[in-house]
Order: sequence, then structure tokens, then C-alpha cells
Amino acid sequence: MVIFLLGKPNSGKGTQALKIVEKYKMVHINVGEELRSWVSQDQRFIAQKVEQDLNSGAAVPICIAIKAWMNKLISLSADDSILFEGSPRKLLEAEAMLEYFDWLKIKILVIYIDIPDEEIRHRSAIRRYCPKCGRTYSLAFTPDITKCPDDQSILTIRNDDKPEVVENRIKVFHNEIMPTINFFQDHGMLHTIDGIGSLEEVFQRIDQVIKNFLS
Repeated sequence: MVIFLLGKPNSGKGTQALKIVEKYKMVHINVGEELRSWVSQDQRFIAQKVEQDLNSGAAVPICIAIKAWMNKLISLSADDSILFEGSPRKLLEAEAMLEYFDWLKIKILVIYIDIPDEEIRHRSAIRRYCPKCGRTYSLAFTPDITKCPDDQSILTIRNDDKPEVVENRIKVFHNEIMPTINFFQDHGMLHTIDGIGSLEEVFQRIDQVIKNFLS
């Protein structure tokens, strides 16, 4: 099974991805995190440019995104199920991924978590990030949290949660990523999930779509 889990910034993709991966024993691929890991260890020109895009909320070139997920895919076995969190972003990337999995004779489930833009702004304002392990926390669920429970690092605000970056990420989503959502919709592949509600409520909606797909 291959799942594309898509959504606006702060739609809950990361949290829901972890729940899906745990239940269905899937390999989790997050291109954004793969790129962040790369640029943290490589300060050459291209890595610096990718880091600038990540910090500003811009979408990296398609060839960079493809390189990130192909680096993961080539190490997997035929028995692995895969969940892509937040990919594909751009239309050409979607077409490349569809071509790849069609070549492997693997069908794809596309799930889109939909939330209003105002909810993005609210969730960004109350999200905190551990700079050491990369986990994120919401003050909506843990209002008093200041340190990461795993490594005791002081939590901070991610660069892409700063107000000016959030506005740019919303703009990028509508201009560059929404055409990909519409593409999957036009091809009858898209399953839209209401992203408003508790974590468990949203997961139940997603889980029902997965069960229907598997049956």
C-alpha cells in the first residue's frame, strides 16, 4: 500500500501520519524532514539554497524533492508499505510519482486533510518544536509544556511557524500545491477529510478511508 497524505500547513499531517504508520506498519517518508536533515549536515551552495526555501516557506524545485524521496525508496523492499507525508507538492512531481508507482503496478491512496486558512494561522501560533529530536507539540493539548519530554531540550518556534512565513506558506499552497490537489480530484483519486476535530476524530475519518481502500 502507498498513501499520499496531503494537506495545508498545520493541518495535522504529521500527527496523523504517525498514527497511520503505527497502525499499518508503514515506512514513513517526509520529504521536508529529509531535506532538513540533509541541510543540517551539508553547507554547500545547493544545501544553503534549499535551507533558505525551507525557512521562508517556499517550495523547493521538483528535482530536489524527487531526489529526497528516491533516496528513501531505492532502499525499500517489495513488501514495504509507504506513507508520504505532504508529498507530492507540485503537479510535475505528482505525475512523476504516479509514473513510478504505475511502473511498479502499485495503486495509490490519496488523502487530503482540509482545514480553513484561519485555522492554519491559529495552529502555527500555538505550535512548539524541539530543535534536537524534531518533534512538535501543540499548546492546545499541552499548554504548560516548555521542554521536550524525550530529551529535555527547550522548545522553540520553528522558522516556518513565524507569522510572515505562515502567510507565505498559505500563498504557496494555494498557488503551487492546490493544482496538485485538483489534479487528483479530477482523476477520481482524492479522498478529502475534514481536519477540524480532535486528533482521534480526524484519525477515525482517515482510518475508514484506508479500510475501504484495502477492502
